[in-house]
Amino acid sequence: MLARFRQINRRLDGRFFHDGLYYQRYKDFIAEKLPHCRTVLNLGAGSGLVLYGSAIFANQDINGRLVVALDLELERLKVNPHPLKMTANAERLPFRSHSVDLIISDHVFEHLDNPGAILREACRALKPGGSLIFATPNKYYYACLIAAVTPMSFHKWVAGLLGNPAIEMDLYPTTYKINSIRDITRLCEESGFKIDKILTTMEAPGYTRFLPPPIHFLFILFHKLVQSVPFLKPLHSNIVGVITKS
Repeated sequence: MLARFRQINRRLDGRFFHDGLYYQRYKDFIAEKLPHCRTVLNLGAGSGLVLYGSAIFANQDINGRLVVALDLELERLKVNPHPLKMTANAERLPFRSHSVDLIISDHVFEHLDNPGAILREACRALKPGGSLIFATPNKYYYACLIAAVTPMSFHKWVAGLLGNPAIEMDLYPTTYKINSIRDITRLCEESGFKIDKILTTMEAPGYTRFLPPPIHFLFILFHKLVQSVPFLKPLHSNIVGVITKS
C-alpha cells in the first residue's frame, strides 16, 4: 500500500511542481563555472547514490580536469561511482593553499559542527577568485525544524517509509548551523568569502509521499502557498548559492 501511495503522490507532485528546481539551479551554477576550472573538489561526496555532485562528474568526460570526491566516511566513499576518491576531514583539507578552482557541496552544510572552520579551510584551498557552490536545506523549513528535535532513529524510520535505501545509507546527524541566508552571509564574511548568488526554492513535499494521497495533497497546497507568497520565502525548503573567495 505504501508503494502505491508513493506512486500516486509522485504523480501529484509532478502536476504542481517542477521536479528538482533547486538541483537544476545547482547544476546550472556549476556549469557556469566549470569551463574555467582545472581542479574541482566535491566536498562531502558521500556514497554518490543520493548526493548529486558525484552524478555530475562520474559518468561524463571531465576533459583532463582533476575532480576529487572527498568525504570523512570511508564506507560511504567505497560505493561512490566517482573514479578519484579521498577520505579527509574538511577542517584540514589535503590541498595546498590556492590550488583548487572550484568546490561543490551538496547537502553537506546541514551536517557541519564547525562550519566557520570549514569555510576558512575551503577559502585557504581555493585560488583567488575561486568559488564554492552549495545546495542545502533551509533550517526554517518545517521538515528541518522537525529533524532538529527528533532522534536519528526517527529519521531512519521515515527514510524507510519513503522506500529509498540510498537515503538511509547517507543519513547523518544534522546541526543546521549554516542553514539560513543570514547564517551563510555572516559566516562568509568571517571566512573570506563574498556571496555571488544565493536563492531559495520551495520543492514538492517529498517527506509525505508515503501518506494517503488526500493528506499529501494538503501538503502540496501548503507548499504552493509558501511558494507564492513573498513574505513566506524564509520558509522555503532549500538554499542554493555561489560564494567566491574575496
